[in-house]
Parts: sequence; C-alpha cells; structure tokens
Amino acid sequence: MSVEPEVMHNPEEQHVTVNRIGLMYLLKQTVQLQVTLLLCVAVIVFIAAGEAYRVAPELVLKNICNQSHILRQQINQSLSLGMPIEYKGFAPQVHTFALQTQGVERAEIKPIYAQADTQNSGLTPLSCSAAPGQLVEQIDIDILGLVLPKAASQQYVLQLPLATNTADVGVLSIALTAGIFNQEIHQAFGKIIDSIPWVFIIFTFFVAGLFQKQAKASTLKWAFYCVFSLLTVQLVMTSFSLYQTKIIGQSDAVLDLLSQRLSEVTDMGFDLDNQVRGVDELLEPYRVNNSILHSLNVLKLGEASGPDNKEGVITNCRQIGLSDYQVCSEVLSNDIYQKLWKAVRNIFILLAALLLILNVLVEAVVSSQRSSKVSKSALPSSYRAIRAIFVLGVLLESITLSFFPAYLRQTLALSSGELQLIFSLYFLGFACVMVPAAVWVRRFGVQTMLRLALVVNSLSLLVLAYFVEAELLAIARLLSGMSQGLLVICVQSQFLRIAQSHPQFSASNQLLIGFYIGAIAGVSVGAVVVPILGVSGVFMSAAVIGGLTFLYSLNQSIELAAETSGDDEVKPSASKGLLTDLLMMFKDRQLQQCLLLIAIPIKAIHTGVILIYIPVLINQQFADPNIAGQIIALYFFAILIATHLAKPNANNQLRAISLSVLGAGLSIMLIASFEWMAHTLSHYGSLQSYQELLSVSVIVIAVLMVGFFQGTLGSPLVGVMLSSHYAKQFGSDITAANYRFLERMGAVLGPMLTAVILVQDSNSKVNTNLSLVGCIFIAMGFVFYIFMRLTCQKDK
Repeated sequence: MSVEPEVMHNPEEQHVTVNRIGLMYLLKQTVQLQVTLLLCVAVIVFIAAGEAYRVAPELVLKNICNQSHILRQQINQSLSLGMPIEYKGFAPQVHTFALQTQGVERAEIKPIYAQADTQNSGLTPLSCSAAPGQLVEQIDIDILGLVLPKAASQQYVLQLPLATNTADVGVLSIALTAGIFNQEIHQAFGKIIDSIPWVFIIFTFFVAGLFQKQAKASTLKWAFYCVFSLLTVQLVMTSFSLYQTKIIGQSDAVLDLLSQRLSEVTDMGFDLDNQVRGVDELLEPYRVNNSILHSLNVLKLGEASGPDNKEGVITNCRQIGLSDYQVCSEVLSNDIYQKLWKAVRNIFILLAALLLILNVLVEAVVSSQRSSKVSKSALPSSYRAIRAIFVLGVLLESITLSFFPAYLRQTLALSSGELQLIFSLYFLGFACVMVPAAVWVRRFGVQTMLRLALVVNSLSLLVLAYFVEAELLAIARLLSGMSQGLLVICVQSQFLRIAQSHPQFSASNQLLIGFYIGAIAGVSVGAVVVPILGVSGVFMSAAVIGGLTFLYSLNQSIELAAETSGDDEVKPSASKGLLTDLLMMFKDRQLQQCLLLIAIPIKAIHTGVILIYIPVLINQQFADPNIAGQIIALYFFAILIATHLAKPNANNQLRAISLSVLGAGLSIMLIASFEWMAHTLSHYGSLQSYQELLSVSVIVIAVLMVGFFQGTLGSPLVGVMLSSHYAKQFGSDITAANYRFLERMGAVLGPMLTAVILVQDSNSKVNTNLSLVGCIFIAMGFVFYIFMRLTCQKDK
C-alpha cells in the first residue's frame, strides 16, 4: 500500500487563493445586482416614457384642435355669407393663428381644387376626431431618442374641411412643428437618463462596501430599493410636471390667441364696453371648445385680481394690447387634479406591479450569498430562484390578457361563439395538462419539465406574433395553456416538497402569491406597451422574456429532492390511471363538495365575470379604454393581499370558506347594481358632477371585494383538499394536480357564463342576470356549509 506524500501549502498562497475567491464572489454578486438594477430601471424608464407618449401628445393635439376648430368656424361663417375661398382677408387671420398657437409651424387655406398638392406634401395627416388613445398608433414613437438624441424629421398636418351651407370648398391645412410630440418628452426624461450612469457608479461602490462588511441580504435588498425608489420618484415627478404643463397650457393658448385678436380692435381706439358689440359671442366658441375653462371673460384691468378670488380657482389674465382691458380665464383646481389623476394613475399601478417583480428578482439574486451560514430552518436557496422563474413565466403569458379578447375580435371575422371557443382553448389546455403533468414531473424531474414549459410557451407566443390564421391561433392558445399548466404543476410540486420539511411554509399560498404577482405585472405592463409596440411587438417581447427566463433556469439548480420519510409520498404507485383517479376523487365527499359548490363556480366567476364581462361593461359605460385593464390589475392586487394575509392553518376552515362565499356573492350583486348606486349618489348636491367617478368607484370597490374574498378562499380550500382521504392515499402532488385540473374546468365554463349574462339586450335584464349569479353562488355556499357539517359528523 503506497502512501502519498502530504503536500504542504504555502500560507501566503492560501491567503491569495482565498482573496481571489472572495473577489470573484464579490464581482459576481455585484454584477448580478447591477444587471438586475439595469433591467428594472430600463423597464421603468421605457414604461414611463411610453405612458408619456400615450398622454402628452393627445393633450398637445387637443389644444391645437380646439383652437383650429374655432378658426374654422369663423372662416365657415364668412364663406356662408358669400365670401369666396380666395378672399385675401383670410390670410392675416390664419397667419395670426399660426403665430399665436404653440406647436403650429404654418397654416394656410387651400381651395378644393388644390387638395392634390396637400396630399403630396410629404406630411403625415392626423385627425382631430380620432378616438382616445388612437393618436399614439399614428405618431412616430422614438424611444431610442431618449438615449440617442436626433433632429426631428417627421412632420404632421391637420386638414379641416371648409364649407359653405351647401358644399365643401376647401381645407384649412395646419402643419405642426417638427418634433412636437416627442421633443418635450425627450427633454424631460433625458435629464433622468443622463444621471443614471452616476447612480450606477455610486451604487457599485456602495454594494462592494456592503459585501466586504458581510452585510445581510436584507441590507443589500433595501440598498437596492432605495436607489430604485429615488429614480422612480424622479420619473413620477417628471411625468406629473409634463402633464400639468400641457393641461394648464390650454388656458394660456386661449388667452394668447384672444388677446391678439382683440388687440387689433383696441389698437384702433375702440372701447370694448361701449363701442364694440359681439365680444361675448366671440368668446363663446372658446368656452365650448376648451372644457378645462371654468369661465372666460373680458374685464377691466385689476377686476379679476385681489382678495375676492374664489378658493380652488386658478385665475389667469392677458392684457389686450396697450388698452385698459384684459381677457381672463378661470380654471378649477379640481378639474386639473382629475385630469392629472387620469394621466398618472397608470404609472402608479405600473410602479406597484414592477415593485412586486423587483422584489422577487432581487431576493433571487441576494439569497445565494453565504448559503453555508443559513440555518437549517430556513427555506432552501433554490426556492427564490424557482419563484422568480415562476413569476416571469406567468408574466410572459398574462401580458396579453388586457388586449387579447379585443385583438381576436378585430383580427378574425368569426362569430361570437367561435371567438369564445378560441378564448376557452387556453383554459382547456391549462386544465387538461395538469393531471398528466404531475406524473411527468415525477418521471422526468422538475427542471426538465419546467424548461420545456418555458420553451413551448415562448414558441406559441412567436406564432401569435407572426400569424393571424384562426387555426394557428387556436393551436397556439392551446399550447400556451398547456405550457402554463405544466409550469404551475412543476412549481407546485417543488413547493409541496419544501412544505414537507418546513411545516411553516404554505405551498398553496406561495403558489398563488407568485401566480398573481406575475399576473398583476403582466396585465399592468401589457395595457401600456400595446400602443407603443403594437400587438405583434408585445407577443414578440413576451417570447423574449420567456427565452431569457429559460436561459436563467439553465444557470440555476432548481431540482429539490423529495422527502421520503413522510407519509405523504410513500404511495406514489397508488395511481390507477387518469379516469380512475378522478372518479375516486369525486367519491371523496369533502373534495366533491369543495369542487362542485365552491372551487369550480368561483373560477367561472373569475373568468366569466371579471376577465370577460367587466371589460365589456367598462367599454360600454366609459370612454377611457384604460380603465378596464387598471380594474383587472387592482382585482389581482386584492387577491394577492388576501392570499398573503390568509392563515394557512385556520382553526375553522368551514366558517372561513362560508364567509368568503357570502362576501363574494354580495360583491357580484354590487357590480350588478353599480348604475343604480351611482345614479342615486349623484343626486346629492355636490356629487352631481362626479357621476362617472362614482360609477367607476362602485365597480372598483365591488371588484376589489370579489378579489379579496376569492383570495381568502384559496388557503382553506387547499387545507380541506390536503386533509382529505384521497390525499392520504395518492399523495399531495397528485391530489393537488387533479384538484387544479377539475378547478380549471370552472375557467373553461367562464365564457359560457358571460354568454348567459349577456343573453339579454337591455342593461336592466343583464344586471338582473348578474344579480342572479351572485344569489346562486351564495346559495351554493349555504349548501356547502350544511353538507360539510354533515360529512364531518359522519367522519367522527
């Protein structure tokens, strides 16, 4: 037997090796945090700038259109009195308009026989009558201009028809200033982008110092959040200032234009009170076309100023030439705040959603440090990596939720039933794959199946990006649903294994929390980026997210060995086939009552009422198309909060389920009565001008209640499921997969529920049907309570 000589290492070499390992670890962790911060900052800047493109250009164009309509009305009046379109007196009037209206480069009147020249001018035509939100699809959105400034080249033109009482005779052609829609946005956000490199440099040294001092992961997290929060606050304030300038600018533009027009009269020595008639008639079109103005009057100098000004009213005045007169406008502060709130509410929802995603990503990055010092009671380091992959996997699919039903309706000339079928295929695929997925995970491992799910989902999104044929869309939706179902089962299997060795860990709660974090972020981001990237661009971006998530999963060890000491996993061979397993599940009275009376109906309500009916209702009642996506995002927030607060081991699960069912049913009835409640509240004096706000508030409160009570249902229902006889026989993972499969049948029935609710033509009958749905759900909860009590007594 030979003995190998012991090698004596030089202590200095050992020290150098240790330092080198520490330096590499420090570099790796710093780079990971830097990349995560860079991605998060890039996303929030992109979304904030994209939201600015959605809001600011519309405010600019509305201001120009308001003044243009007034000029057109004045010219049309002259044309109706018999003046020819070639009348030279129109030229000074149009020239003055171009000088006094910000954003207008030139304006001219072109007879109808010269319109061919207008069409060949090389200017991009815009319309003042475009639907809200449509402008962002017509203008040139130059996001790269935030980083690489360049001279604006694209110009736009407004063409307003001019007519006599009998026929069109020409157009008022208004050429807008080059870069009118993007220069101010680039200037506002460019200052923030210029400061980002310095923030990154400071952050690098700060994080390096924390690593050298062996700071806790929570300290690194909060340092990261502080940097991100500072940039976020700066972005919000920039957006707020940009919108406020545009909104108040409507008043300034009107005053400048009127003061210039009236100064032509006063400079000739005429007294506006005694020698000039029709001043009030001149002001009336400006009042009508500028809704921001509370009042608009011509007054003597000094009359509008002083201590008698009304509270909550912003008064602005312009002197008329060198005369003793001024034109003054009043704008209500509440009107400005309401318009600003409409403009910035998307940003607040987006920030909340991105912070949720950020929290998951940062925890995944910092959780791996000093894993050897983590106590045995702590969760395994792979948990946060799995959760990050799960959240991003859900996000890449849910990013399409806010626009996909409308996209199908606009793209495919199919009947309502065929569209509902394609929409339902996703949920059908989701449900059908869940039962065999549990067997596949046991056979092939979590890592393999999780990566397969990401690849299939990304490929299906690529199909949606490039093809619009109904057959391919149907196959793509089916594959998307199957991949999402496989993703859920993979993560659920891992979480259940973690729960075996960590009793304090609630697998069901953590699964739902991760799912709804991804859903919230996806719905919020999708609604904003569609106008910027287009539908195909969003599908492509989602596919890229899936590809990046797949690459991230390749660099992570996410496989977790199953515990063999517990009773939960000792009988994996008890499975007797899919149909037999499902039939045996229905023989278990507890599971039968949970599924038929609670789980399947609440999923049908989730899909049919919230995801399909609510957007239809919002689009019918309100002009703002963004409200629907925001309400769905708030709904997911409510589920997330309720799931986080729910106690996994509630002492009285039966009572918790019954109270949640009662609350959800009453909330559905509240949605049905929102019109009546808003109309009733609007009769109370000061609330009359807030009827639309009241209507939205009633719907928001009702949807939040549905989401909250749905979130409180999840934990006790899963508790009943895992304590059933079926779970003890087949194991928790097979039971959970079968339960999720049958539960998803409710999501498949959701579109049918929508069709039943909307089968009537009148709103009152539709609301009656929706109220009936709430009553039936409450009745099911009552029956569930009675049957479960009887079942529990028999078991005892």
